[in-house]
Amino acid sequence: MELQGEVIEIIYKNEINSYCIAVLKIDKEATKKRNKKEEQNSEYSQLRNHR
Repeated sequence: MELQGEVIEIIYKNEINSYCIAVLKIDKEATKKRNKKEEQNSEYSQLRNHR
């Protein structure tokens, strides 16, 4: 699953390995559309592999 939105606040960031804890503001509509599209692509790929 992939989320779309923006980082509002960085709580912790490790410069060595890029680990980050942050507060996100998620665009729910864009995320729903993206996940729906990914789901459809996955179903198409599964159907194609069963032939």
